[in-house]
Amino acid sequence: GEQHPDTAIIYNNLGSVYECNNEHEKALTMYEKALKIQVVIHGEQHPVPARTYCIIGDIHNSQGEQNKALRMYEKALQIRLATL
Repeated sequence: GEQHPDTAIIYNNLGSVYECNNEHEKALTMYEKALKIQVVIHGEQHPVPARTYCIIGDIHNSQGEQNKALRMYEKALQIRLATL
C-alpha cells in the first residue's frame, strides 16, 4: 500500500536513479513522497526521515538552492540531536 515502509524504500530508490540521471526534479518528487510516508510511519522525530531530509538537502545544494538546502540540513540536524 501507499503507506507501507517498502513503498517508501522504492520511492527512495527511484529518487536515487533519477538523481544519477541528473533528473533532479523527478528525484525530489520521489524523495518527498518517501519522506511523507516515513513521517507517517516513524514520526517526524526519527532518524529515517532525517536521512531523507539530508538527501533532499543534497539535491537542493547541487542545484544552487542553498537556502532550501540549509532548511533541510537544519531539520535533519535538529532531529538527529533530539534522537541520537
